[in-house]
Amino acid sequence: MANRCNQQNNRDVDRSEATGRLKGGRVALFLFLLSSFFTITACQEEGGSTGLFEASVLYSKVEAAIMRTDPTTYGFEIDTIRKGESVKVLKRTDKKSRIGQTEDYWYFVQKDNNLKGWVYGGTLSRIPTGEAEEVVDAPDLVVVQANLPGIWWELNADGSTGYRRLEFIPAGAEEKKKEEEPKKDDLAVPGVEENKEVILAENGKFQYFFGKNPGVILEYKIDPKTRRVTLNQESPVGQQFEIIDLGEEFRMTSAKGDKKFTFKKGFETEEEKDVEEKPASEEQAKENP
Repeated sequence: MANRCNQQNNRDVDRSEATGRLKGGRVALFLFLLSSFFTITACQEEGGSTGLFEASVLYSKVEAAIMRTDPTTYGFEIDTIRKGESVKVLKRTDKKSRIGQTEDYWYFVQKDNNLKGWVYGGTLSRIPTGEAEEVVDAPDLVVVQANLPGIWWELNADGSTGYRRLEFIPAGAEEKKKEEEPKKDDLAVPGVEENKEVILAENGKFQYFFGKNPGVILEYKIDPKTRRVTLNQESPVGQQFEIIDLGEEFRMTSAKGDKKFTFKKGFETEEEKDVEEKPASEEQAKENP
C-alpha cells in the first residue's frame, strides 16, 4: 500500500514539474514575442534616412548637447557636444519627436574622435556659430549639390518646355570626365548602365542657352545657409536661383525685373534639339543680338 502511495506521489510530482515547465515555456515565449515587438518598433523608428545625409554636418547650438545610445531621452548618455562643435550626420529618425515645446528629428552622428550616438535635432544647428539659425524653407545643402548639376529646361505655364535652358557644371566635374574617358570604352558592358559618381561641390560653371545660341560662361556658388545659387554676374534669367523640392522632382526658380522663370531638370534630347531650330522670335533676337 505504501509503495502504491509513493508511486502516485511521484506521478503527481512529475505532472507538476511538467506543468511548470510548460507554463514557464509559455511565459518565456510571450516575453520573447513582446521583446521582438519593441525591438522591431525601435528599429523602424531608428531606420531613418542615410544616403545624402552622410555628407551633412551639423553643429551644437547649446552649451552641451547630449549624445545618447538610443533616439529617446531614456537612452544612456554617451558624451556631450560642446557649443559650436561639428558632428557628421550618418542618419536620422523617420519621424519627429516632441520634447517640451520643440519638435524635431533625432540624428545619429559621429564626432571627430569617431564616437557615435543619437542627438536631438533641437540642440543642433546648420551654422557653426551656435547661434539660433534662420529657418530656411529649402532642401538640405547636399541635396542641392547633388541635384543642381546638369541641364535645366524652362517650364511654361502650360507644362511645355520653352527655348531657354541652363547648364550647371560643378567644380571638378570636367577633370573627372577626362580621367574616366580612356577607361569608358574598355570597361563598358553592353546593356549595363554605368553607375556615375555624384560630385558634391558648392561652386562651378554656369551657361545660359536660348535655342541653340549659347551665352557667356559664368561662375556660380551655393550659399550654404540659404542654399540659393548665385552667379558672379547677371544673366538673361537673373542672378540668383532657388531650388524647390516637390517630393517627386525638383524645380528651379529665378527672376529678372518683373519677369519670373521656372525650370525643371531634364536632358538634351534629339526632339528638343529640333524644337530649338524654330525661327527666332523678337524676344530671342533681343537676348542674343
